[in-house]
Amino acid sequence: MNTTSPAETSKDSAEKTTELRIAAQPHLVGVATFSSDMTFVSCNRLFLEFFDFPEGSELIGKGVEDIFRSCMEKGHFSIEDLELLTRLHHELFYQPDAGTFEYAGPFGFQLEVNATQLENGSIVVTYTDVTMCNKRISRLEKESASQQDMWQVILDNMREGITLYDADHRLCVANRLYLQLLRYPDRLGIPGTPFEDVARYNAERGDYGPGDVEELVKERVSIAKTTKVEHHYERTLFDGTVLDILGKPLPDGGFIGFYADLTERKKMARLAFYDSLTNLPNRRLFIETLTREMQKAKRIGLLGALLYLNLDGFKAINDSLGHETGDQVLLESAQRIVSCLREHDLAARLSGDSFAIVLDRISDREVATDIALRIIQAISAPVVWKNNRAIVGASVGVVFFDTDFTPDTLLQAAERAMFAAKGAGKGVVKVFCGGNEDILDPNFI
Repeated sequence: MNTTSPAETSKDSAEKTTELRIAAQPHLVGVATFSSDMTFVSCNRLFLEFFDFPEGSELIGKGVEDIFRSCMEKGHFSIEDLELLTRLHHELFYQPDAGTFEYAGPFGFQLEVNATQLENGSIVVTYTDVTMCNKRISRLEKESASQQDMWQVILDNMREGITLYDADHRLCVANRLYLQLLRYPDRLGIPGTPFEDVARYNAERGDYGPGDVEELVKERVSIAKTTKVEHHYERTLFDGTVLDILGKPLPDGGFIGFYADLTERKKMARLAFYDSLTNLPNRRLFIETLTREMQKAKRIGLLGALLYLNLDGFKAINDSLGHETGDQVLLESAQRIVSCLREHDLAARLSGDSFAIVLDRISDREVATDIALRIIQAISAPVVWKNNRAIVGASVGVVFFDTDFTPDTLLQAAERAMFAAKGAGKGVVKVFCGGNEDILDPNFI
C-alpha cells in the first residue's frame, strides 16, 4: 500500500526535476550527486571521464576523499591534489551558495565546480569543462594586449602628443610624446588618472600663475567639465617651450587633446623676421611694417616719419677691438635706440651698422627730429666690454610719409638724408625735403 502523501510526491518530483535539469546541461558538464551525509549517490558519464572512473557503481556510498583517492593511486593526483579537492568539496557541501572554484583536472581539463543543495539535503555538484572557454579568453586577452601594444606603438610614434579622457575625466590613452612635451612624470600617463591630478601638478609648479593650488585646480577642472566646444590655443611652458594645443569635446562627455611643439618653428619664424644678434626686426619685417603704417597714415591722415641711422666709427672699432666687441657695440646701440622710442614705434636692424625706425602718429615734425637727436646722444656714450672702451657716433636721415612715396622710395630718401648727414660732419640729423635737406645741430635739443 502506498502511504506517500501528495505533498511528499510533489516534493520528490521537484527534486527529480532539479536533478534532471542539472544532468541535462551541455555535454561538457559532468554531474555527481551526493547524499546529505556527503557520500556518493550517482553521476553522469562525463564525470567518470573527467576523473578516469570506469563505472559509477563502484563509487556508491563512498565519501569525497575515498572517491578521489583512487585517482591518486592511479597516479593522476598528488597527495596535495587530494587534500585540495577534499577541502574544496567540503566547503561547497557546507556552503553551497559560497561560490565556485576552478580546478585543473588530471588530463589537462580546466573544471569549474558548482554545488546546488536540494531540499532533502542532498548535493548536486556540476563539473563544467571550461578549458576551451579559458583558452579562448586567454587568446582574446593576448590578441587584445597585442592590439593595445600595436596602438601604443602607433601613438608613441606620432609627431603630436595625444590624450583621451572619458566622460568622468579619467585618462584613457596618452602617448609618450604627451608626457615629454608637458614635462610630466610617467604616473600622469597611467590610464585611469583623473584630470584633477594633472591640473594639480600644473598648479603646484606654477603653470596657472599665483594663487591657492586647490582653488586653481577646482577652476581648471570646472572648465574641463563645462567646455563643450573645440578650443585651440598656444601655451608657453616654464622652460620656454611653446605648444600648440587643440582640445575636442566628445559626444559622450569626454575629450581628446592634441599637443604639438612649436618651439623650433617659432625660432625659425623669428629668424625669418628678426635679427639674431640684436633681436630687432630685420629688413623683411621692417618693410612689411613700414608698408602697413604708410597705408594707415594715408587712410586716416596721420603724420609719420622714417629715420635711417648709421653708426659713425664702427668699422674702426671692429678692426681694432675685434668682432666680439663690435657685436657688443651693435647690441647696446640697438638697446639704446629702443630706449629712446615710444611704445608703438618700431626699430629694425637693416644690415651691418645700419638701423631704421618707423615713427607713427607723430603730432608734428619736431617730434621726429627730437627723437633722432636723443638717439644720437644715447649712442655717443661709451660702450665698455671686457676691458675695452668703444665710442661710436650716429648720423640720422629723416623723411616724412608722403603720398608720392612707396616704401622702397621712402627708404631710399631716408638713406640719402643719412649720407648727407655723414657728409655734413657726422653726428647730425638731416631731413629730406623733396631734394633739399635741412641740417639740424645735434646739440640743439
